[in-house]
Formats: sequence, C-alpha cells, structure tokens
Amino acid sequence: MKHDKFYEVRQMVGSRWTSVGCFLFRANAKNYKRKFNTKVQVYPIEVVEREFLDEPSEDK
Repeated sequence: MKHDKFYEVRQMVGSRWTSVGCFLFRANAKNYKRKFNTKVQVYPIEVVEREFLDEPSEDK
C-alpha cells in the first residue's frame, strides 16, 4: 500500500506549533523555511514529513 508524502512547515508560536505551509517536495519546504523567518524576532521552524492516509478513488 503506497502513501503519498507531503512536507509541512511549522512555526512555534507561544507553546503551540502552527502550520505555515505544505509542499509536495522536501527541497521546496526547506527553501520556504529559509525564506520565511526573516524578521528581527525569530521563532523556531521545522519541516515535518506527513502522509496522505486515504487511497486514491477510482470513481470518476
């Protein structure tokens, strides 16, 4: 059973992780991570690998 992967960029705001973007390719997520946090006050950012759990539908 094959699951499609995607990459979520998250930022810690206060004591919670907030999603700031989702990407199909890890390189794009890492590039966005580098460009996202450019303000004076920097918050922790991480890239998390996720999977789609549903199977593609064959019905059209």
